[in-house]
Amino acid sequence: MRMSVRELKSYLSRFLAETRAVRSVEISSLRKVVARLVTGSSGQEQAIERLLAQGPAQWDGSKPTGASIRLSSGGPLVSDLVQEDRG
Repeated sequence: MRMSVRELKSYLSRFLAETRAVRSVEISSLRKVVARLVTGSSGQEQAIERLLAQGPAQWDGSKPTGASIRLSSGGPLVSDLVQEDRG
């Protein structure tokens, strides 16, 4: 579905409802697509939801705390490696 910016401003709530039904709405200005409205659930979000449902991933809804990875000390600094890599 495609609409103009003017139509979007005039009928925003209607187009948001339609976006939920059709998954995406293109917004045009001077007959060129300038934006796209898509539903809130992207393919990436669906993949994450599937991993959570199947069990390989777990999340309690709180902010992630990070992995329990220990870095060894005594090696070169990352900043030095980056500078060396850049030349």
